Amino acid sequence: MKQNKSIVVVVLTIFFSFILLSGTVSAQSFSGYKDFRFDMKRNDIIPIVNRICKEDSYSYNNIYKKYYELTKTKDGSIEGNECYKIFGKDRDVYLMLYSDTKDLYQIKVVMDPYFHKKPNELIEHYRRVNKILRQKYRLDIPLNEEMYKRFIEGESETIYEIYNDGKVVLSFEYEKIGRYKNKTLFVIYNNNHLAKNSVDFAKKSMSAESDDF
Repeated sequence: MKQNKSIVVVVLTIFFSFILLSGTVSAQSFSGYKDFRFDMKRNDIIPIVNRICKEDSYSYNNIYKKYYELTKTKDGSIEGNECYKIFGKDRDVYLMLYSDTKDLYQIKVVMDPYFHKKPNELIEHYRRVNKILRQKYRLDIPLNEEMYKRFIEGESETIYEIYNDGKVVLSFEYEKIGRYKNKTLFVIYNNNHLAKNSVDFAKKSMSAESDDF
């Protein structure tokens, strides 16, 4: 009888440990990323950015800033400068806001920009990030070699793979910086609405019509 009680205790301990772990992963993965939570207002975000991000190493009129307005979106979204250390390097974070409510709906972590580096250097970095993400999240829609080739050759502006129903995305994007286009790798965290749209778009982009051939 005593042995049966011990077995029950062990089983319950494992069960509740799993529930607690699942809750922790779910909270971090699906409600935001680290210090930021979806639906945060811009006024709540700025103090966090000022606390965790670093002043940039370049100044304009001797002003060193921890964040910049994303002028291309014109909706109040911002780029935090060197906010989190990943793979030994401080990473910028894009905090995307709805233009009307100023609520946070997407968090983009800049993994690395590539200006003139060789394609194999970019794919090697992608594999490092992909390996870590697959340890934590479920990969739903992977990238393939043809998609990557189209991106490198400039035929596709953006390609990405989908994790956990679109709530986490690993994305290659062309960013326009001045007169140049820069290849950049992002890890993106989406709110529920955007996650669904990401999955729908990914499925559509992988389908084909007879007129396509």
